[in-house]
Amino acid sequence: MGLFDAKYCDICGNKLGLLGTTKLEDGHLCKDCTSRLSPYISRRHQNLAFIKEHLAYRDRNKAKLSALNITKSFGDAQKIWIDESSRKFVISRSADFSRTNPDIFSFDDVVSIEKQINEDSDELFTKDEQGNKVSYDPPRYEYESSFVVKMAVRNADIDSDIRVELFGRKESEVLHDEAFMERNALTNEAINTIRPGTITEESFETPSAAPADTAAKRYVCYIRCASCGALIEGPAIPRFCPECADPITLADIGVIDTETGDILV
Repeated sequence: MGLFDAKYCDICGNKLGLLGTTKLEDGHLCKDCTSRLSPYISRRHQNLAFIKEHLAYRDRNKAKLSALNITKSFGDAQKIWIDESSRKFVISRSADFSRTNPDIFSFDDVVSIEKQINEDSDELFTKDEQGNKVSYDPPRYEYESSFVVKMAVRNADIDSDIRVELFGRKESEVLHDEAFMERNALTNEAINTIRPGTITEESFETPSAAPADTAAKRYVCYIRCASCGALIEGPAIPRFCPECADPITLADIGVIDTETGDILV
């Protein structure tokens, strides 16, 4: 074949376009055949024999999707859909499995699974009388968190490390607020459904300005509501002010030195 001769797909025989084709060790795939491949196989260093076998598996997989009886799903974009009775699951953004043909995995295919929580914070600023950007006093922060399930899946057709972001970034001025705890619990449930007992007891740091190396009996956490001025002693930190019902944020939390009466934060 010459350099500019037309090339054809070695699976379906269609003429290759300029974009979306896949080069194999001993052939080419057209855009349509490439789209039929699982997202969890490497598309490099593959030969025609492997691809033909893989596409046959993909056809068998698609035929089995209608038999799934989904009893649980987890995630707000990319989701894990679970059939508890057959101990199988798929990963897909859409419930229309016939369109996307997600790979069907058995619980037994999962050789490892873990949770990853990504957290970040950004300081919030205000403006002074001259219009300059300045920090709040005390400083205020906005926290972001996302929840990822990482698993290694091994079976006769798929050998892959998979990353599923179940819950994307969400902003809050409270480090571990109710939404964070709910998303964490759902992520735990997804993992424990696939691999029971993987995640047991957990603890999360509660926002507190108390010095870490001081005795608890000397320093008492307090909350002063920025809206109504109500003063509530800790150590429990309520979500809402008991006087005016406004949300409690990190800016409302401080520490009193019980020996001197000084407000430290």
